[in-house]
Amino acid sequence: MRKIFLIVIVAILVITAVQGGTGIKAGFGYSNVGNGSAYVIRKMNYKAGVSGDYDFCRCLSFRSAAYFSSRGYDYRVNETVVSNRIYYLEMPVMLVGKIHCTPCMRVTVSGGGYLAMGVSGLARISCRGYVYNKDIFEDVIVEGHPYKLAENFDYGLAAGVGVELYFLEIGLNYDLGLRDAYLITNGDTAAYLRNGNLWLSLALRF
Repeated sequence: MRKIFLIVIVAILVITAVQGGTGIKAGFGYSNVGNGSAYVIRKMNYKAGVSGDYDFCRCLSFRSAAYFSSRGYDYRVNETVVSNRIYYLEMPVMLVGKIHCTPCMRVTVSGGGYLAMGVSGLARISCRGYVYNKDIFEDVIVEGHPYKLAENFDYGLAAGVGVELYFLEIGLNYDLGLRDAYLITNGDTAAYLRNGNLWLSLALRF
């Protein structure tokens, strides 16, 4: 599955780059997972990768990218703290509207979706001085039933605004996960959380 996902990313990027232009993009921000639980703590994350643009016209383009990204959260109940970190190979596909303000400056508004495949992750559980590390993709047992701490596949919506200055683009982006990606449990009951990610980005276009 991961090989197929990687082949699809490379194919879309190559087609987009041949028809348009390429660039590199990186950013950082906060993961905002949760279902309203006061026990979930936000965590800093980052993304880095390559992107490609295909211009339909002067004011509209198609954009795809391949990112290596980190997400996760901390979860605290009484004396137990669970720190989860998961690393994804991520592919957003978006339409980008461009407003030309001056010959060297454009405002961009983008929207679309993303697919993400988990490549690795770790759950660090601390309680009363004891620390236990666990593969985040392994099952845990709650009320006699197996649950995954995290799903290794995610999808959702993506949106952003930015400013292009010559070959640079500065952006503010938000990803909204639509899949129940994480499990939280107090040992008796289980609930699921979805990914959310607010991040600042800097892109260099070629």
